[in-house]
Amino acid sequence: MAFFDFLKNKTIPVYQDRIAKNPDDAEAHFLLGVQYEHEGETDKAISAFEEVVRLNPRSAETLFNLAQLHNLKNNGPMAIRYITQAGNLFSQKNDSENKDRARKLLREYHLRFKDSVGTASLPTGNAE
Repeated sequence: MAFFDFLKNKTIPVYQDRIAKNPDDAEAHFLLGVQYEHEGETDKAISAFEEVVRLNPRSAETLFNLAQLHNLKNNGPMAIRYITQAGNLFSQKNDSENKDRARKLLREYHLRFKDSVGTASLPTGNAE
């Protein structure tokens, strides 16, 4: 086992312990999601990030991560929904760099999923 594999195996239980002690610890859920994402555990990462959104619906970074994970899973409607929400929140925070990143991804997702996303499933907001 490589050193970094050892570190990875140790961090997940640390975050899980934090969550067990304080289930409303949004930061622990976020860090757990990041760790799962790094390990390729997409479904577990999505679950952790969805819990962050439940605790903090205005977490643009979490919504951004959810969009990317749903894109990886070829779930166009969810990817578009989350990247739209993230872009809107980045705009409200005057974070133009991340707003621009979200807008770019939104265009890419619309092109990628244009055949699988009907107009009824598209979000009503925009990423401006």
